[in-house]
Amino acid sequence: MTKRKIAVAVGGKRNTVMFETISGIWKRAREDGADLYVFCCYGGSSEDPVYNSGEYNVFSLLHPEDYDGVIMVARNIDSARQREELAAFLKKSGRPAISIENDVEGMYFAGIDNYTALYKMTSHLIEKHHCETLSYIGGPDFDYENRERCRGFCKACTDHGIALDERRIHHYSWSNSDGCRAFHELRNQQLLDADAYICANDDLAIGFINEAQAAGFNVPKDFLVTGFDCSPYANVFSPNLTTVDREKESAGYKACDLLLKAIGGTQIPHQTVLKSSCIFSESCGCKSRNTERSRRDRCQAVESVLAKDMLTAELNIMETVLTKCGSLEAYYHNLAAYVQMLHARAFYLMINESELRKTPGINTAYRNHGYDDFMYVSLMMENNEEIAHSGHRISTRSIVPSLLDGKSHMYLISPVHFQDRCMGYCVSVDSLDLIRRDRYFDWLNNLNTTLNIMHEKRLLQILNDKLNMLYMEDSMTGLYNRFGYSMKAVDIFRENEVNGDSTLVLFLDLNDLKMINDTYGHEHGDLALRTMADAIRACVPEGFIPVRYGGDEFLIIGRCNRRKTADDLNKALSDYLEQYNKTSKNPYKVTCSAGYTLAKPFSGDSLDSYVQQADKIMYKAKKKFKKNRLAGK
Repeated sequence: MTKRKIAVAVGGKRNTVMFETISGIWKRAREDGADLYVFCCYGGSSEDPVYNSGEYNVFSLLHPEDYDGVIMVARNIDSARQREELAAFLKKSGRPAISIENDVEGMYFAGIDNYTALYKMTSHLIEKHHCETLSYIGGPDFDYENRERCRGFCKACTDHGIALDERRIHHYSWSNSDGCRAFHELRNQQLLDADAYICANDDLAIGFINEAQAAGFNVPKDFLVTGFDCSPYANVFSPNLTTVDREKESAGYKACDLLLKAIGGTQIPHQTVLKSSCIFSESCGCKSRNTERSRRDRCQAVESVLAKDMLTAELNIMETVLTKCGSLEAYYHNLAAYVQMLHARAFYLMINESELRKTPGINTAYRNHGYDDFMYVSLMMENNEEIAHSGHRISTRSIVPSLLDGKSHMYLISPVHFQDRCMGYCVSVDSLDLIRRDRYFDWLNNLNTTLNIMHEKRLLQILNDKLNMLYMEDSMTGLYNRFGYSMKAVDIFRENEVNGDSTLVLFLDLNDLKMINDTYGHEHGDLALRTMADAIRACVPEGFIPVRYGGDEFLIIGRCNRRKTADDLNKALSDYLEQYNKTSKNPYKVTCSAGYTLAKPFSGDSLDSYVQQADKIMYKAKKKFKKNRLAGK
């Protein structure tokens, strides 16, 4: 049977939920022998819409027709527009698709009953703790889960005869910092008189309580606070957090199981409701329960903090080392060492071909949507060993250069970008370790930032090289000018001395340039100079420096240990010009006089002194040329 391919679209902002959900999906995919392609981004981690656009661009790599089915972890994709566009795209493809925690019309759905969970939580506060004034601190107002939780809160209040006050319903994002912001905004609005504050998730609740305690309030004595999601910190936070436990890993497992059944042709229900339960604890005035779990969570929390500190130090070193690289080749070589932090079976860094072809100039627009049809394999690693990949390019639709063995694998695909400038993507195989430790975003951010710096360095170097060429290049002939001579030829002369090699200094003078200018005009004089330059370019060996030394004077300088090589070069130039004159319709011939010398290493003389010697030898040849012409030879 052909191995199945399952695609997963997920946002990575809430790492704990993301890790457990993907772990569950992968567990079920492995049981089926399927490959998992996880298109993961951190859109919504910044308030900058341009940056978020660069993150969400990774979903353009997902072509549903290339997969047997698709899972959308909707609750982790924070942009309503992005979520709706992706859902519409998946539905249009006709492939079996299931949405986790967001009921999308036309897709299968697996998720908890958020409405009932919050209804029960709110009812508990009213019935058990006699709360009469309650406030709701929610997530984004467009979010499905948040809307359902808010609806449960409102319904419980009205069913218990508590009038709804719109001033006490607030919507933020899901973050801890927004919980802090909510506390200060409510205090400024003089709305800290509620009996209870019901938060839409644990991060909001913990942020709210932290700021309240810092301001001198006591939870639960002054007011009650609840959360949702039963995060790892709910049991170790003081006070222990009242929250809602939900299926996380099993949610991913069940969603993948449902999808596989749909792929196989089995009829599955449109909605599958997952388990959830309220856990009442200290933050709502109840007693803490499950001390064994609390101890276990506390140990895990301490280990997590220590691990994060170590990872932070390593990530700081990673950024420093990669930023200091002098070339892209050095960058990729050094990056290979930090790929090991991913604990991946394999790793691939794919860069848009257009990004590598980019040069400074007027047309410097960057790709900010989609990817090139072909990608360049910039780094390829398997089992922590770098694989030779020079010049390797692949079709973008294939995602990776080559598939691994016939076993089930998870390909974690993340965008490589700077703001909305799409540079490429990276693929980490069978790796969730940094997501589990809440550091994958930081690792990717290092990659994105440092790679952008290296590409900017590359463009700056190209620009500097072009500027240097403008200074060193003779505009008439395209050969090096006197400045180029001093920059390039002198370096070759010194290098030859170090290596114990001789240096050829061939001095050429274009014959009769004044006569050509005076008789036929400067247009023909310029043509004669360019013809001489063409002859030099055609005959000069690789590694030699051709120079227009003056008006009608030229130099050829390079490593040469045999006089025969110099004689052969001189003859090749004469033959080229002779052939040109035979086919040219010009009323004059292009010829030159030549003289050369071999500069011996360690002689103590400068290159300029050898140029003068070659000039004198050339002058003798010039006199002979004129004498022969007068004699009619």
